[in-house]
Amino acid sequence: MSAKTKRYYWLKLKDDFFSDPRIKKLRRIAGGDTYTVILLKLMLLTVKSDGLLVYEGIESTLALELALKMDEDDKNVEATLIYMQNMGLIQEVDDQVYDLPQVRELTGSESESAARVRKHRKEKQLKSLHCNEQVTQCNKNVTTEKRDKRKEIEKEPLSIVSLQSFESFVSYIRASFINKKIVRTIDKWSNKPITVSVSAQGYLYDLDTGKTFMATRAKEIWKNLYEHAKDGTLVLERKETA
Repeated sequence: MSAKTKRYYWLKLKDDFFSDPRIKKLRRIAGGDTYTVILLKLMLLTVKSDGLLVYEGIESTLALELALKMDEDDKNVEATLIYMQNMGLIQEVDDQVYDLPQVRELTGSESESAARVRKHRKEKQLKSLHCNEQVTQCNKNVTTEKRDKRKEIEKEPLSIVSLQSFESFVSYIRASFINKKIVRTIDKWSNKPITVSVSAQGYLYDLDTGKTFMATRAKEIWKNLYEHAKDGTLVLERKETA
């Protein structure tokens, strides 16, 4: 069995992060600098799960559990969570899942193999600066790279998927398409086209808005995808969304 591919994640802070009125106000509160550090720790804690924070019940409250995970004082964590809720920096999805909407747009990631490819391409770019007598060949290489890049999206027919039951279909998608584009389909609730994906926690979310669907609506979308899979019109797209 091959080793699991390593993946690197990072949080990209905007240059105006500390100019944001919500952050400026937080830092002016007594203990605000500590609260700001806790806020950043929370964001880092969720970079691998698309901004979703899951309360596992290890401690009696979310604040106590996060304090344990981050090695912070639970009172400071509780105060930070209350402030974030008041400012819309954290939203309750259900009694166990919380969403930090900013994290999705500030998260970057790449696989170990992608990092090697990026390094290789950078080295090639440096070499290409010395192609004074081989301009034609260099242009040909650039054209080939663009053509290869367009082939990165891999269309995968559902012939390999076991469609014996709705549950097996959902399990397959959750296991195989985390953080990858699934398909553009019609949302029966709004009667509009949407592009959906599965977060690291297995939740269905809208790629265009970054919002996680609530349970009832997500179930309808799952059923819609399943029906298209059964009639052979569903084509999955493997493409990193992060």
